[in-house]
Amino acid sequence: VLDNVIVAASVNTVGLSLSAGTQVSAARNQVLRNVAETPEPQFSTQMRLNSAEGAAVVLESTLIAEGRGDGLVTRILDADGTPSLHMVNLTVANHGDVGIVAQNRDDDGVLTLSNTIISDSAVDLSASDSLQETTNLIGINPSFSNAPAGNYQLGENSPAVDAGTFPAPVPIGFGDAAGNNRFVGSTIDIGALEFGADTIFSDSFE
Repeated sequence: VLDNVIVAASVNTVGLSLSAGTQVSAARNQVLRNVAETPEPQFSTQMRLNSAEGAAVVLESTLIAEGRGDGLVTRILDADGTPSLHMVNLTVANHGDVGIVAQNRDDDGVLTLSNTIISDSAVDLSASDSLQETTNLIGINPSFSNAPAGNYQLGENSPAVDAGTFPAPVPIGFGDAAGNNRFVGSTIDIGALEFGADTIFSDSFE
């Protein structure tokens, strides 16, 4: 979901918005540089994800970057059952407002953030006290290959390389946000893109 422009009187989300009342898994997404053109300046969200009615929601191996407003807004809504929302191996970077907003409005809700990079936003993370965090890289330079040029691959000396926790709180797939191998090196990396995963057969010769 890249480089879309929404022209409207008022816009809430400019990239991708999901609201789940059942089991949903969203994986290997890239949401970048989507903007809203409104009569008054408005800084909209790149991606929004709601969990309600006992839903089990997983967002994994996803890159969200270069938004004027918030990057990712996730909410567990007050509902029946035990709703859960798990964010695993995300890279959220370069947003004009908050990188990730994570809200849990249900006393029984389970909200987790694991193996995730959040960097270079006005505020990196705004979260409920009940957010459960595991091996995240927040507000620390992740040493991207070339973020100004839109390349959010990890550099060789990145502190995120081989620094993740596996298994994560929920099962994840075998591909990163670019569709490359999720498991390269001694263990999983932190972030949406696995270091070295795109180089083994990069010239198409096997």
